[in-house]
Amino acid sequence: MSVTWFDPAVTLHVELGLGSGPLAASPSWTAVSSDVRRIKIGRGRSSVHQTFDSGTATTTLDNLDGDYDPNNTSSPHSPNLKLGTPFRIRVVYLFTSYDLFRGHITGWPLNYPESGLDAVAVIEATENLSLLRTTRLDQTYSEESTRVRIGAILDDVSWPASDRDLDNSLVRAAGITYTGDARTLLDDTVEAEQGHLFVAGNGDLTFKDRISFSAATSQATFGQGGGVLKYREITPLYDDDLLINFAGITASAGDQQIASDSTSISDHGERSYTSSNDSIVTANDALNVAEWVVGKNKDVTVRVTGFVIQPQSDPTNLWPQVIERELTDLVTVKWDPPGAGDTLNQIVAIQSISHIITPATWTTTYSCHPLSTFDTNDYWVLGTSDDLDTNTVLA
Repeated sequence: MSVTWFDPAVTLHVELGLGSGPLAASPSWTAVSSDVRRIKIGRGRSSVHQTFDSGTATTTLDNLDGDYDPNNTSSPHSPNLKLGTPFRIRVVYLFTSYDLFRGHITGWPLNYPESGLDAVAVIEATENLSLLRTTRLDQTYSEESTRVRIGAILDDVSWPASDRDLDNSLVRAAGITYTGDARTLLDDTVEAEQGHLFVAGNGDLTFKDRISFSAATSQATFGQGGGVLKYREITPLYDDDLLINFAGITASAGDQQIASDSTSISDHGERSYTSSNDSIVTANDALNVAEWVVGKNKDVTVRVTGFVIQPQSDPTNLWPQVIERELTDLVTVKWDPPGAGDTLNQIVAIQSISHIITPATWTTTYSCHPLSTFDTNDYWVLGTSDDLDTNTVLA
């Protein structure tokens, strides 16, 4: 079953993979959409200096029949209302399916509001990346590309091969004997690359290399004037929270490698970042990471940090944006300050996506970060690029 909200062209599907474990590649899905009262989805990260968090979804279901009570042996879903059950939220728009969230159930609280006259079950779910924080590894890895290392870690934790989307990588990860949780080693590997690792809306563990933005294009333009998609609210910000003008990186062997920008330090004072990472192979690799970190973060500008859209206000144009946009997608945001001031026009990368959905409303909030010149350069990669010249930069 499914429930149609707002617009006959949009159908919401909420489904449980009853009888399967959290990492099952192809669960048998059971629809519970007709009982949905409210959904809240949050995916992404709060800062570009952090790793992507494990996204969460909270779904409130009508439980007046007791169908979603794990203690009700008469439930049509008994005995499969279990923690760890696969969970997903999808949208069908104009006969095409789009995934908003996939993970597993971590909580199943039951509430009885209205003095006990009402009954709801709240499904709390998290993306499967959260499992890797508590999954232990005791493995030896040879020196290999960061892409291959990520794949090897996923093999060791039995992450389905069908649920991966891994970019080619630019650097190599050092050989290492590792004992610890899988998520930490993944994060160290991604830091060596200076790439991005997150779970997409369809559940795929996604890795993008450090120059992925250089080949990407803006997917839409949002603003308040003519010829653009309308946002309801925008959040520009001017502060030094993300400023880094000194970086010290230490590889698995060798001394700390330092990069700094004297002009930025003179203008703003020193803002440092240091890391010791056994996944970085050589001192030269460590220096490249340090230079990349400083190059991307040494300047302070007014930046768009987020915007809000409500697709009901312009269904034809905004529904595709709400359901198709993914973490790290690029969009253009324009802002004309009321009264006076220059127009702000930035290409930004989406850092987090939040949906709040009820039968009457749908609100989507994006947090974002503007691209730097380091992101948009044309890069030359050994073995894959044609010519290294004045218009390209060595990756």
